Amino acid sequence: MSTCCICSQTFEARHAYGLCPTCFNKDAARELDRLTTAAYKAIKNGLAVALSLREWLSTLSDFNGMCSLCHEYQCSYIEIVEPAKGLTYDNVVASCRACHKRRAEGYNTAEHRVKQYLSIERVQHDVLQNEE
Repeated sequence: MSTCCICSQTFEARHAYGLCPTCFNKDAARELDRLTTAAYKAIKNGLAVALSLREWLSTLSDFNGMCSLCHEYQCSYIEIVEPAKGLTYDNVVASCRACHKRRAEGYNTAEHRVKQYLSIERVQHDVLQNEE
């Protein structure tokens, strides 16, 4: 038996993804892959990892699946804003390929928008889950 990483329902797994049949779709599977890759890279670089799929999907929906930096292209990366904080809910935004590369090279044009977004108090989804 497995537990779904979105709805926390127990189900019998028929694939390697931690998603129940109700929550499983190609978009959720793609984002789970993206989160797994980001977590692997963060651990490899010695960073903390505390971002759940549910939290990442919430962050992604805040930008309608678009890049948080340019607002023009679809998200391709989970961008860690301050490396010292690691891969956490209050430290990640969506990024397209071009902005991800530019930011790695010192691109700071949209940093104020990202900092403003991260300064807004956001509800932790684990709290909401316990209230349901």
